[in-house]
Parts: sequence; C-alpha cells; structure tokens
Amino acid sequence: MITLETQNNTPFQRKKKYVCPACDKKNKFTKYVNLETNSYINDKVGICDRIDNCGYHYSPKQYFNDNNIDQPKTEFKAYQTKKIIPPSYIENNILKSTQKKYQDNNFVIYLNSIFTKEIVNKLLIKYNIGTSKSFDGGSTIFWQMDINNKIRSGKIIKYNSLTGGRTKNITWVHSLMKLKEFNLVQCLFGEHLINQNNLEIAIVESEKTAIISSIYFPKYNWLASGSLQNLNINKFKALQDKKVILFPDTSKKGTAYKLWNNKAKELSKMGFNCIVSDLLEKNASLTEKEKGTDLADYLTKYSLNEFSQRNSNKILSHIEVDLNNLISLNPLIEKMIAKFNLNLEK
Repeated sequence: MITLETQNNTPFQRKKKYVCPACDKKNKFTKYVNLETNSYINDKVGICDRIDNCGYHYSPKQYFNDNNIDQPKTEFKAYQTKKIIPPSYIENNILKSTQKKYQDNNFVIYLNSIFTKEIVNKLLIKYNIGTSKSFDGGSTIFWQMDINNKIRSGKIIKYNSLTGGRTKNITWVHSLMKLKEFNLVQCLFGEHLINQNNLEIAIVESEKTAIISSIYFPKYNWLASGSLQNLNINKFKALQDKKVILFPDTSKKGTAYKLWNNKAKELSKMGFNCIVSDLLEKNASLTEKEKGTDLADYLTKYSLNEFSQRNSNKILSHIEVDLNNLISLNPLIEKMIAKFNLNLEK
C-alpha cells in the first residue's frame, strides 16, 4: 500500500512534516510512503497542508507517469490532513448596495483620470466594483465572484485618487459584517467572467492591474490572484481546458517571475495549459524592478492612443510562445516560415 505518512500509520520514526516544495513553508508537507518497501516515493511526492494558500499535491500516479515508471499494482490511499469546510457566501444584495457613490471612490476617480467615462462605467459593471466607507471613506471593494456567480467576499482597499497608488490597509467585507463562522475560500478576482466568452485567460497579482490591463488588452479575460503568494491549484480548478498566461510583478532579483514560472511548470504537470510571460521581466528597467513595477504601471505610462501607435498592444499567444521556443532550438524554422510565407492561425 502507498499512503500518506501520518502520526499513526507510519512504520518508521521520522519527523512527520517537511518543507513544501511549492510554497517553501516548513512543517507543512506530508510525503507519500510505500508501506511495502518502507520508503518514500520521492521527496516531491506528497501534499501541502496549506490547501487554500498553496494547494500543492503531487500524487504517486502523477510521479510515475511523469517519469515513465510502471505503476505498482497497489492501492493508493490519501488521508485528509485538513477537514474540508465548504466556502461561505455573501448575499448578492449586499454587493449591489455597494455599487454607488463612485464620486467618492478614490480608485474610480483615478480610473476617470486615465480613461473615458464610458470605459470606466463598463469596468464598474464588468468587475462589480463597490464603494466602502472604510479607512475614512473613499475605499474600493473588489468583490470575489466565482465561476458560479457566488460571492466569496469582498476585499477592501484604499487608493490615492491622483496616483492610483495603494495604501497598506486591507480588510474584508465579511470581517466588517462580523459574520460568525464565515469560511473565506478565495477565488480568482474576475473568475465570474470565464463563462461569458472563450477568451484566453491572463492572470496578474492585483485587482487594480487586472482591471486596467483589460482595457489595453481586451482580447483576454483579465483575472487577479490577489497577491504573489496567492496563486494555487485550488484557484486553478475553475480554469480547466483554458489557456492561461501569468504576468507576475517585477522584483529586484526576479524572485516574482521565478516563483510564478515554477508555479506554471507545476500546473502544467497537473494538466493545466499554463505559461508565464516575460514581458515585464525583459522590458522593465532595474529601477522599475527595484520598485516592483507591475503591468498596470507599465501600461499607464501611455494613453490608449499612444500605446496603440507604439504598436505595443501585443502579448504573445500560446502558439507564438511555442513557436519562439522552437526557433530558439532551431533558427532554421524562422527562415522556413519567411521563405514559404507561412501564416499562423492565432
């Protein structure tokens, strides 16, 4: 039998929790054990306890398939390391009651300074943007509505109306409502858009960046993880059979890009069609990387007209990324495409 090592069923004395290979948290990772051989399958084969915040689970079956190993004729059994509690929801009328007083909403005021009123009104509806009195007023509610149009909660953030810069204050609607035994299970911000069309998915870190990027690159559904560390397998369950491009923020040593690049590789192993864009990593200056520039910072340096004229409104599709990877391996492919005037379907 192959099973997860636990306090009660392990046949040997070792520490029972390890560093998770995905989120690097100590004492959170449980490995699979082959009880017939009294050994671990592999150091990366196991499950992270941080189901909501990490979600890493590399099963023995996946490991055997990835490494072309004949699967042993034995039972696979995994014990839950955490009781699964269903997510709580907030009534839709609560969301609707916050969709007003946009003249006092600092983030909306900022949007009106860079886009037309018509564009901003569409964004307010598309992303269910709300207004809150929190933090002395003028705060924004980013409602997390899942793929089934159920409201998980709303993240409340205050911005500078002139610069669009965020304050450090963050709170949640369910906390302010003091809802008892409320179980927040976050989904991707903008997840409700997925079933509305067949557009490819683009994921950034912040809600603000997703909203702004959707205007510059309208051929994608723009979603947000909420933070660099908040991208996990549970959030990706809604993205089955979808093409996904990740856009991490910049960082001084490229830490953010490396983290999401590794995450993309892990998700690809799990069957998701996921790649990471190096658009910012290649184009941001060292100063911008030290500041942690995100895609919204990069885009809003130009008006929509200027951006279009600079021929910058292009993000590589999955087909183009795959092609560029092939060209890097064999430059002759590019010459063949030019010689025979081949056109790629995008």
